[in-house]
Amino acid sequence: MSPIEIYLAWFNQQATETKEDLGLQIELMLPGNVDESRLETPSLDVVALVRALTEWAARDPMQNVGLTLSVAALTEFVLARRSSVEKWTDVKQMNEHYRDEALEEGQRDVAAKIGATLQKMPLREKRWLHVANTWSELRSAQLSNKAIDEWLLSALVARQLK
Repeated sequence: MSPIEIYLAWFNQQATETKEDLGLQIELMLPGNVDESRLETPSLDVVALVRALTEWAARDPMQNVGLTLSVAALTEFVLARRSSVEKWTDVKQMNEHYRDEALEEGQRDVAAKIGATLQKMPLREKRWLHVANTWSELRSAQLSNKAIDEWLLSALVARQLK
């Protein structure tokens, strides 16, 4: 399997909500956005994003590695904000502050929405911490720089032998 296929296999194992959240953020941050027409109207169509990434990267081993490293860096950026208990504690405190502020200002609807978000946080925290752990394992093994470099060298040699 190529590096981008390894990444996509990991990506596809994630819960739907995780794929949608991570996929949308990567789609919005990916330079050139694979298809520039998507810059104006990003979608939650994770299947289309995965298909576009795979088709683009299949053209050339160098493109495959470049895209894999780009997507890996973006994944790490997204996960950095969700990968520690301390960060989740900060987010909870911030939401509690905004909920309390909304209540003080009589904005009960806003406070209720923030309260609903707070109720979902323990489950989201657990899920994102798990995702961060599986990502860390993948980056230290199959998607380590060494493993990607070895794949690239073998793919370039195989292409020359054709």
